[in-house]
Amino acid sequence: MEIKILSQENGMAKVGLTLPGSELTKAIDKARKEDQDRQDPALLREAVQNLFSGVYQDVMKQIDLPVASEPKVAVLAVSEADGVEFSLSFALRPEMKLGRYKGIHVKMPDLEPAPEEFDQALQAAEAQNVTTVTVDHPARLGDTTVIDFKGIKDGVAFQGGTGSDYPLVLGSGQFIPGFEDQLVGASAGGQVQVHVTFPENYHAAELAGQPVVFEVTVKSVQEQQKTPLTGDQKAQVRQQVYARKKALADQEIEDQVLSIILEEAQVELPEAMVESEANICLQQFAAELGAKGMTIDQFAQQTGKTLEGMRNEMVPLARRRIQLRLVLSAVAEQEHITATQEELDQCWDQMAQQYGMPKEQLQKYAGADMEQEMRADIISQKAYALLRESTILDQE
Repeated sequence: MEIKILSQENGMAKVGLTLPGSELTKAIDKARKEDQDRQDPALLREAVQNLFSGVYQDVMKQIDLPVASEPKVAVLAVSEADGVEFSLSFALRPEMKLGRYKGIHVKMPDLEPAPEEFDQALQAAEAQNVTTVTVDHPARLGDTTVIDFKGIKDGVAFQGGTGSDYPLVLGSGQFIPGFEDQLVGASAGGQVQVHVTFPENYHAAELAGQPVVFEVTVKSVQEQQKTPLTGDQKAQVRQQVYARKKALADQEIEDQVLSIILEEAQVELPEAMVESEANICLQQFAAELGAKGMTIDQFAQQTGKTLEGMRNEMVPLARRRIQLRLVLSAVAEQEHITATQEELDQCWDQMAQQYGMPKEQLQKYAGADMEQEMRADIISQKAYALLRESTILDQE
């Protein structure tokens, strides 16, 4: 493996990487064993990708540059005789020259919530403070009917059309159009024949556009009833309002402090660095959507946005995150802030407790990179604490 730093200018670095042809031959043979039906062009692409992935971490360690973006990789030449030649382009972490960062005056935010904030929070809490109760009256829109059902087409029960003890909220649109409407007015113990026609675009081709009958037994009718908040619940809501107000105030103070520091600091952010951070922001947003059961493609379809448009929306957030890291890193260096072994051990202990495994096993699994991230987080937190403690809050 041959590595050359080809250039370092304007906040960017370009690195040349050459791997011997023998390594490419091994990668091709491995790819062919894993999938003998793969065609040659696809096989070669996979082999080159695997080859690069296998050496990437070693390359990064050897070049020892303050890389600040994902690499842009170009394959310049591929040959089993002469090897594979890559070029890698990176943004380099810019140097921040700090101006004034201690004793900064900022306006004290208002910490007292407005009366309407309490009112809105109480109303929201009351709307959620509901219990589900079984009722005797006939089902109405918004009620939940617990039902057994069997779907019949041409006198025969069809696959996937049967269910029992199913809680169906009338008006929710969970079932095909017309189904829920025909249960309005049904009472517990009642039996209803529901006549519906499947949509033309229904996923099961044998049912698409077809009329069917569901034999439905209503086992119970339930409704949600609001329960008045107790005194303790109201007090908890007020505490939450105060906590949100304080969190917003802390964020406002942070924004003011960082804005002043950045005005006096000297730094230029490479666009590749911002682009890379925006990609990370988008990936994190996609992960948040995934935790809620939605893909980013589904979100894009619902909102009419494109991935590129969403990435562009992330750019201001990406810039701020980069600037914050650079400020805290520069402050930590100026103030000689470090992370102690005791602080690192505490982080490992907390993470081991979170994941429910012995600390030694977690350390072995996570590796040195995780400890480096921990160290950076500790230093950043201590640097910001120093800034916050030295901040002067003006009442006017």
